[in-house]
Amino acid sequence: MKSIGIILVMCLGFFNQSFSQPRGNPHGPSRSRGSYSTPGPRFQQRAGNRHVRVINVRPQHIYTNMPRRGVIVRTIPHETVIISRGADRYHYHNGIFYRPSRIGFQVIPAPIGVRVNVLPSHFITINFGPRPYYYYYGTYYIKVPDTEEYEVAPPPIGARVNALPDGYEKVSLDGMIYYLVDGTYYKAIVDETGEVMYEVVGNKK
Repeated sequence: MKSIGIILVMCLGFFNQSFSQPRGNPHGPSRSRGSYSTPGPRFQQRAGNRHVRVINVRPQHIYTNMPRRGVIVRTIPHETVIISRGADRYHYHNGIFYRPSRIGFQVIPAPIGVRVNVLPSHFITINFGPRPYYYYYGTYYIKVPDTEEYEVAPPPIGARVNALPDGYEKVSLDGMIYYLVDGTYYKAIVDETGEVMYEVVGNKK
């Protein structure tokens, strides 16, 4: 009987230790909607006094298959449209602007004031100010009155977008993290619905 008692105590100790250890996710890091596991600023969102959700920011999560700013590619899509502006010549296709280089074509920021006939697919509409803006891959477009054209516009201060293009620069100013894209600073925020957004806060001087 004494031997049986010792065995039972050892078994109970084993099970208590097993269930007290933290268990990792066997399927890897969680990638639920609005929650990302890549490094970046972390936000805590409270739901009453019971739940705290930590959100890691990945600004380019929508544009993972897009060419990053500054990269040089050997070829461009056949559907590319040539846009001339003064002595400058650009190639445009579905929200991406290219400039010819010695060894191919470089992906560049959209030149302010350039006009296109067709907006990129999957753009989002931002109702900000007296007229809507159309946003895609770091570029803002406005409708040119009395035409069927859309003009590249400067980012309006205070506008919020759902993602930034790859190739941004992460900058720390006064203890805050900002994202610098094409000379414009953004900060990551959590909006009223719990989604991570990026707000235009200023321009690089």
